[in-house]
Amino acid sequence: MLISKRDIKSMMKSSAKIQGISLKEFREEIQENIYAMKESDDPEVQKNYKKLFGNKVPTPEEYFYKTTKSIMKKIKF
Repeated sequence: MLISKRDIKSMMKSSAKIQGISLKEFREEIQENIYAMKESDDPEVQKNYKKLFGNKVPTPEEYFYKTTKSIMKKIKF
């Protein structure tokens, strides 16, 4: 199953709505979490982050895309 940019945007909008916040606020929260993962002292978090993103800092959309794709691959969706 392929995931489109439209799917990612829709998932982000739905997630924001469920949390009762705007899409902008949701994106900001995701970006903060991305930075926290990148700077984490936990070796397992670092390993997983580098496996998905290397040394770059993804946008919230890239984060959603790669993590969703990774999860779908693990469950062989």
